[in-house]
Amino acid sequence: MRPDGAARRSFSYSLYRLYRLQVLVMMAIFVVAAAGLIVASIRGGRDLPPIWFRVGWIGIVFWVGYWFLLRVIYRLEVRDRELRWEAPLRRGSVPVSEIVRLRPFRLGSNMEVIETEGRGRLLTFAMKGLDQFAQALEGLNPDISHRFGVFARIAFRMPWARSRFSNE
Repeated sequence: MRPDGAARRSFSYSLYRLYRLQVLVMMAIFVVAAAGLIVASIRGGRDLPPIWFRVGWIGIVFWVGYWFLLRVIYRLEVRDRELRWEAPLRRGSVPVSEIVRLRPFRLGSNMEVIETEGRGRLLTFAMKGLDQFAQALEGLNPDISHRFGVFARIAFRMPWARSRFSNE
């Protein structure tokens, strides 16, 4: 028990162990390829891919890098009524009292958006255990609502998958 008489509540949800490393290595490969395309374009030559491919590749690398390095959260942890989150190159926290809801991502029902009051949206992949994490959040803040997409609900029922929820 803490001095204020409240029991300490700590729990977490995280993607597979090597997620961060995988994203960093893949992005490094994509950036090297993009840099190669830029250098080859500056030098010129006849064996280059078409300009639409080069521009498209570089644009996709920036888009994917933004989302997977800065926006997609791979670890969520609640400790002392504060949600702490980590993306491969970014981390932050938000009080549980400021979480409004969990809902499916509009561009894919295998991802969930955690909406907050004035602190933006957090995006994570929905794997087995996210439903337990959402219920634990509701235990701390009953005003939180949650709705899961089709693929998330399927993931929750996979008997061979390991739950990514941990109640510490």
